[in-house]
Amino acid sequence: MLTRLLYAIRFGSDQIFFSDRVTSDSQILYDRSPRDRVAKVAPYLTLDGRVYPAVVDGRVKWIVDGYTTSSAYPYSQMTDLGVATQDSTTITSQTVQGLNSQPANYIRNSVKATVDAYDGSVDLYTWDTKDPVIKAWQKIFPGQYHPISDISGQLMSHLRYPESLFKVQRQLLTKYHVTSAGQFFSGEDFWQTPVDPTETTDAQKRDVLQPPYYLTLKTGGSKRPLFSLTSTYIPAGSSTREILTGFLSVDSDAGNTKGKIGPNYGTIRLQELPKDANVPGPGQAQNNFSSNADDFQGAQPSGNRLHQGGAWQPAHAALGRWLGLCRTCLCPVQRRHQLPASEEGSCGLRRSGRFR
Repeated sequence: MLTRLLYAIRFGSDQIFFSDRVTSDSQILYDRSPRDRVAKVAPYLTLDGRVYPAVVDGRVKWIVDGYTTSSAYPYSQMTDLGVATQDSTTITSQTVQGLNSQPANYIRNSVKATVDAYDGSVDLYTWDTKDPVIKAWQKIFPGQYHPISDISGQLMSHLRYPESLFKVQRQLLTKYHVTSAGQFFSGEDFWQTPVDPTETTDAQKRDVLQPPYYLTLKTGGSKRPLFSLTSTYIPAGSSTREILTGFLSVDSDAGNTKGKIGPNYGTIRLQELPKDANVPGPGQAQNNFSSNADDFQGAQPSGNRLHQGGAWQPAHAALGRWLGLCRTCLCPVQRRHQLPASEEGSCGLRRSGRFR
């Protein structure tokens, strides 16, 4: 009874002391956040800012991506992980975060962690079996990690490519898509991630970036639609030109086979537009959409506020942008699809690279 009294005082809950549902088998979870629980178990990992739930074998599991990072890898570009992973979602969301600000030139998604939503138990799985850093940690803490062969087919079907890693990669590719030494030195072909056109004017002035989107689509080099994480590029420069220059996607489907990662998972596909294409970027497409009164006709009932969101995706030979309209009370209300390409519907999209 003394223990129950002390816990009731500690948590400010009289039910802990008086309720007959509190028994000797009851447990108190001090760290209720799945991300915090994984951090307690493996404090040496850098954890992804998005934690997502899945039903696995009849139990709700929270899935957390873990990274091994270093700032001492030779001959590699140093990147601030906090800056690279910040966008409109991490700024406005209370549940999705960017990575902490730290310099790094080595990052690998070596760990997939699950947290049981009922009892809080944490399971760590080795995802990247070739990573020497995670191999070293496994030797330091033997038995802490499950091999990838222990990942069930149900759990495998819910695993996806992590956002923070993709954001770091898309930032590096703004420069390192250039293969000519002369062009790299001049910087004339550098790109940048566009600001989020659905954010406020103040946020756009602060260069709040557009987040990546998970989409199921068929891109250059893929024979069928794949579950992918996607983003876009526009030309770099002090004066922003809202012209689409590239479309980046990574295959995010890990498959559904026990202990085996899907063959396309982690394949990055960069598609580059010709310099004379002049396809409007996300910002210009958003302006065109907003200025067209017909697109909003009947979509905004009196007294309701409209929220807009959209993502670029390939549509056959052209690029289309799905623009969703939703009210604060009911969502979605209406959806529009734009093809801001040429009159023929083609923008000359070509594949620039496919790499892992």
